Amino acid sequence: KEDMLHPNQQAIDYIYERFSESFYSKETQSLNKKIRKLKLALAHRPFNPYSESHQLFLRQTEAKIQEFEREYSYLKIR
Repeated sequence: KEDMLHPNQQAIDYIYERFSESFYSKETQSLNKKIRKLKLALAHRPFNPYSESHQLFLRQTEAKIQEFEREYSYLKIR
């Protein structure tokens, strides 16, 4: 980062990607990608939270979370 002692987010992401390719199974890598997508969707902050498009996005995200939790009943996203 700015202090020149700590890596920036791009470096952290790169290192994690190389680490996961080396030490995680393909199934674990796939699961991590699914979790990351859902977490990004949950962190999304809309420009207009009351718009129809955002309401649709929320419904779709909720459906994806429910599907994920059915498939991986031992994991909870929220």
